[in-house]
Amino acid sequence: MPSLEDHQSDSCTKLLLIGDSGMGKTGSLVSLVKAGYKLRIADMDNGLDILKNLLRSEPNASELLQRVNYQTLTDPMRVAGVQIIPSKAEAWSKLVGILQNWPEGQGKISEWGPDTVFVLDTLNFAGKAAVRFVQSLNARLGQQPNWGEYYSAQQMLESLCAMLYSDQIKCNVIVLSHVREVSKKEDRISPDGRVQKVEIEGSRRGYAETGAGTALSPNMGRYFNGVLMMDQIGSGPSARKIIRTVSFENIGLKNPSPNLVRPEYPIATGLADYFRAVRGSLPVATKPAVLAGLPAQ
Repeated sequence: MPSLEDHQSDSCTKLLLIGDSGMGKTGSLVSLVKAGYKLRIADMDNGLDILKNLLRSEPNASELLQRVNYQTLTDPMRVAGVQIIPSKAEAWSKLVGILQNWPEGQGKISEWGPDTVFVLDTLNFAGKAAVRFVQSLNARLGQQPNWGEYYSAQQMLESLCAMLYSDQIKCNVIVLSHVREVSKKEDRISPDGRVQKVEIEGSRRGYAETGAGTALSPNMGRYFNGVLMMDQIGSGPSARKIIRTVSFENIGLKNPSPNLVRPEYPIATGLADYFRAVRGSLPVATKPAVLAGLPAQ
């Protein structure tokens, strides 16, 4: 029987990183590349420009860029009258496919080790792809999703997160997502006698945006060791972006090592700092020169 000393949290991290658009979620991955990790990114947003540009500015840019492998997964769109709608729903099936057989001979995700980080960028775009996939099966692609299609997509997305969280996946996992505010509601009788759903005052909280309705958002955190948030302090020239590790305002976060992890980290080194805090080390293959600019924990 294994002891806690052998728990997999010492070798891999499963992280949900949330934040509004433009807060630096994708760019924050730079510190992990510099720390020696190999990144394999399922790019649902087609938005890796910032990561490439930041790495290109480093002295050892060629070496760093070689550590990042990506697959861009989007659905083609077409013009239909005055609307722009998807012509095919293939992004979701491609996502499932690369997890079983990553191109260029990289194998399946269950074969990757703790020196590798799988990144889903982003959860909400993956959820939208799942909705479109379900609609395509129902011959309703391009129409307004109904409740059943959202529900089926939520089940698919939840199964994906459950798989990534399972102990069969030995690599690190980072899922990026925007923030969605969700409130609790209760039934109230209106003056005309009708039953209406009314938001409970003070119940609105921020969760990961799933792209497939709101029902799944409050449950996303259970599939990850940690839930962190990108945030900005101040405005204008003095503004600085940070990674928060403790709950803030109406955003509930999750920190697996409260005695080891700092309340916040700078965006430039934050993810590497966090990995080092919860794991106790960086990849064995890391070269000292790569760690330039990463402060000691």
